[in-house]
Amino acid sequence: MDHGLGARADLRHDLDHQDLSQNPVKTILHLGLGGDQFWRKNSGQWLPVDPPKTGSVWVVSDLAEEILTEIQVPRLFGSDRSGFIGRQLTSRFPDTPYKTSLPGPAQGGLLDRLAPRQQTLLAVDARQRVDAALDRVGTKIAGMWTTSGLLAGLGLSRSLSADLFIVLLGEQSSRILFVHQGAPVISRLIREASTAESVSSEITRTLRHLENTKVVERDSAKLPVLVLGQDPRIAEALLAMGMAAVPVPKAMRGMGSGDFKFVLFELALKSPPGQLAPLSRRTGHVAAGLSRLSYAAS
Repeated sequence: MDHGLGARADLRHDLDHQDLSQNPVKTILHLGLGGDQFWRKNSGQWLPVDPPKTGSVWVVSDLAEEILTEIQVPRLFGSDRSGFIGRQLTSRFPDTPYKTSLPGPAQGGLLDRLAPRQQTLLAVDARQRVDAALDRVGTKIAGMWTTSGLLAGLGLSRSLSADLFIVLLGEQSSRILFVHQGAPVISRLIREASTAESVSSEITRTLRHLENTKVVERDSAKLPVLVLGQDPRIAEALLAMGMAAVPVPKAMRGMGSGDFKFVLFELALKSPPGQLAPLSRRTGHVAAGLSRLSYAAS
């Protein structure tokens, strides 16, 4: 008998049936190429679980339809700025409610930090796919974050280069994000297992696109690559291309237990900037939060 497998099944049963009202536990719903799966962390280990009946669910997508675009913004502030960006989101992504703007790098003078002239927009242009997944969630939805947006947040780390490839390795796919001057400009989902050959080939293809579209200069300094995953052969392939894999920032080391998808889960549970779900999807979670605040203040 496989005692390890039996223990894993027993633990999953315990996770699925614990009383969340007594011990509230946060659940992740991951939307990816392999389908939709709920995950929950127990004793430091992320495990797949059945759909929860109580509590809130944080949704993390890893879909090909995650789209990034940069817009120019007049020097506007407050509601004028948010209104302008909202209109841009509506005009550029009319077919999906899953869209938002992303924070940019803190650089330049005070005006540039308060009201930057460039703004990155993010959308998931797969409304039917996401709607169907969220409709099946039987409890409150805290929000939705994308792999592209979460990786872009990692790219803001001051310990990393302002121009950087970020590669997330996976068993069924890999994600390549390029950050230029601290802002994400392109995100690609590669629909095949992460191998040294596939990753190096797709990075080269992405680089050629960036050169052709004048984002980076041809024959410029070799760009660094942050590889999120454990495969030394990929680092060797990058060296052969004249590129270098940069060390993973200390804050992320050990968080993913070998699978950096779980690092993104940890980040999403902190409800960072880049949340895409409309308020109509999050009403229950928001109301519960306000109720807790009201109770604490009484």
